[in-house]
Amino acid sequence: MSDDIRSGLRVTYPRSPAGRPIFAAAERLVEVWTRNERALATLKMLEHRGDRARAYLDTPGANAALAEAYLRRARDRRREQLEVLREGRRDAGRILEFLRGMETAAPAASASAPPPADMPTCPAPAAQPLPLRAPADFPPAIAPAATAPRQRRYA
Repeated sequence: MSDDIRSGLRVTYPRSPAGRPIFAAAERLVEVWTRNERALATLKMLEHRGDRARAYLDTPGANAALAEAYLRRARDRRREQLEVLREGRRDAGRILEFLRGMETAAPAASASAPPPADMPTCPAPAAQPLPLRAPADFPPAIAPAATAPRQRRYA
């Protein structure tokens, strides 16, 4: 199952962060989320348009055939968007399974294990205490009257 998931993940250069499977999976999850957000926005728009078409049907002298055709098209598009959402749910589930598999397959990192060859190494900085200011060094509190919003006058 991980082979078909990896084939759907976008991988660039092996040394770049996007070339690592976890970053590719995160990028794919963002793509799925964005596609789902677009589908949800389209569903909301279709619901609004359907309400308008039904209101048009209630008006005297309305062209019933035109309104029915419009509602039929809106229902078809709604069905398409719901399928996009189902597909997004399946994709997200597969990606999460892939990530869980990586988590269980990854060996426990130990302090004695060398870092991966493509990861730069640098010495750890020495711990230094944070410089804290004395309470007298803080600026005075702002008076509430100075922060009240101004009222605008319109002529």
